[in-house]
Amino acid sequence: MMAMVWISCALGAWAAVAPFVFPWEVCLWVWLAGIIPGGLVFLLCGGFALNARRNLAWLCFVAAALGVWLIVSPFLAGYALVLDVVWSNFLPGVLIAVLSGVAGLMAMRSE
Repeated sequence: MMAMVWISCALGAWAAVAPFVFPWEVCLWVWLAGIIPGGLVFLLCGGFALNARRNLAWLCFVAAALGVWLIVSPFLAGYALVLDVVWSNFLPGVLIAVLSGVAGLMAMRSE
């Protein structure tokens, strides 16, 4: 379970840093759609990983919801044709949603 949480944490960091790595010529909203949720995923998963003994499974579920937001945000912003934007949000978003959701379920069952 902890490996899934740490992988989600790293993917959240990637989603937050990707707009600075790729020279995107898109609006500020697309930048913020990756930076803010990615940073929040990083903080939520990191907080859960550091305090996994307490009842903090909800942190994983919030991170999973942010992963879903990362999936849909390029399409809502109208940048679905900019492949760097889509893949830098879509792939980490899918992995974050799945891994964080499974880790949250495992944390709930272990209590």
